[in-house]
Amino acid sequence: EPLFVDLNTVEWGVGADMVWEGFRPLVQLSQIVPTERAPTLLIGNPDTRVTVMVRKPLWHNLVELEVRTIYTIEAGGWFALPRVTYVPRDDVRIRLGYLAIGGLAQSLIGQYAANDEVVFDVRWTF
Repeated sequence: EPLFVDLNTVEWGVGADMVWEGFRPLVQLSQIVPTERAPTLLIGNPDTRVTVMVRKPLWHNLVELEVRTIYTIEAGGWFALPRVTYVPRDDVRIRLGYLAIGGLAQSLIGQYAANDEVVFDVRWTF
């Protein structure tokens, strides 16, 4: 079978965000639905994902706590990325986090389950 298949799909989603007692949550539900017959893919038929992100700024926006997660309903794959960001100056950002990956090995995300990692990022803008 060809490696790259031209396939018509419909992708839709709905999301909501707000500010609640200093927390900024975002929740999104999205789905990809092939409109024609398709070979077995790593995405499901349909492929439904729930995305959640929560941010909380602290200490006059010098520190921000954040958690990002995605869960694929049909395939059962997921990841979570909690991070803490420190901005000592307008041109410097330091970020530390942990990427946890899980789910079924047959899912798009779950196939990477043995690849959890600590992430560290320093950005200097000039």
